[in-house]
Amino acid sequence: MSRGLIIFDFDGTLGDTRRNIVTTMQMTIKELHLPNRSDEECAATIGLPLAGCFRTLFPDIQEELIPRCAETYRRFFNENLKTIHPEAFPDVVETLAILHQKGFTLTIASSRSHNSLTELTRKMGIADYISYILGADDVKEAKPKPEPVLKTLADMHFDAGETLVVGDMAVDILMGANAGARTCGVTWGNGTKDELEDAGADYIVNCINELIGIVEKNESNNRIMKSFKSTAWILPQPVLIIGTYDKNGKPNAMNAAWGGQWDMHEIIISLGSHATTDNLAENPEFTVAFATKDTMIASDYVGIVSGRNTPDKMEKAGLTVEKAPNVNAPVFKEFPMTLECRVKQKIDESETGYYLVAEIVNILCDEKYLAEDDKPDVEKMELITFDPVHHTYIQLGKTVGNAFSDGKQLK
Repeated sequence: MSRGLIIFDFDGTLGDTRRNIVTTMQMTIKELHLPNRSDEECAATIGLPLAGCFRTLFPDIQEELIPRCAETYRRFFNENLKTIHPEAFPDVVETLAILHQKGFTLTIASSRSHNSLTELTRKMGIADYISYILGADDVKEAKPKPEPVLKTLADMHFDAGETLVVGDMAVDILMGANAGARTCGVTWGNGTKDELEDAGADYIVNCINELIGIVEKNESNNRIMKSFKSTAWILPQPVLIIGTYDKNGKPNAMNAAWGGQWDMHEIIISLGSHATTDNLAENPEFTVAFATKDTMIASDYVGIVSGRNTPDKMEKAGLTVEKAPNVNAPVFKEFPMTLECRVKQKIDESETGYYLVAEIVNILCDEKYLAEDDKPDVEKMELITFDPVHHTYIQLGKTVGNAFSDGKQLK
């Protein structure tokens, strides 16, 4: 399991590419007969997409010239890589290795092209630590817009609250902040400390290995909550086995998880359209048993096979049937505890199902599962619950306290 997400800028943060970029930019300017620009002016555009670099350097440039500028720049950059070798900044490789080993997911969001990032990370010896690369050609809106971060979060299944964006330029900080992530500015790149502070960086470091302390301190001081989209994750969920008779007296069982107490003497269950709802249309009485470790396989089987198209479903399930004493419904003897129920109300009924509200007529419990107080012993039953997150069954554990009692010590 990842401990969090760290999104790095590349140029000026991980890779020392200033010389390559400035040299390439000036060669491009010269070839295209554009006005000269200083090293500092060229370096100030690092972090922007190529089109943005040329628009910043030449505000009056004709738009139709920009693709030619970008193409020329890329050609010179690739040629210069043969003689000017970008290197990782000091301690970058070691720090990424440590963060990766500690369980952090490391990615890159850069204004450089995807292919260039792939090649440079490999040459710098950091590719093995990077789980995801996003270049300028992977997004529609580049820094300082939040899209590079938001796309990374979506693709890597993280929330902004568990993410740190690290970069050397104000556009990196603004990109992270605009996405709702925490941000960290680095002082060894192309931006100044004042620029990073003005952009609102949450942290500023002078050496990359300071990141280790920041992320670990943040973990110890703040709980990071990962967000998930709305889904059916009420925990724990019961494993209810609903028993009914069809119009010919043939028993059926189904597995339901979406149910619970409705009132002191009533339950509610969410039912889709099944053989069970067909049977309840004929006869409003049914039973509800609670699945156990020993009945898990049979309980799962009756939940995945429909009585509508499997006539011998109950024989295959291997459940022993006897008629309930107080309702016209089957009791399955393998289950330690069973509710005898009668339909009171069907809510939001449609062809796809309904919410069933039912009266608890009586409760049956096998005597061998009674506690010393002569009431059902939940531990003895070895009941199971449904885990909707991982689609597993989990056995209930031991008693840990006394309801309506232990909390009194805090009064």
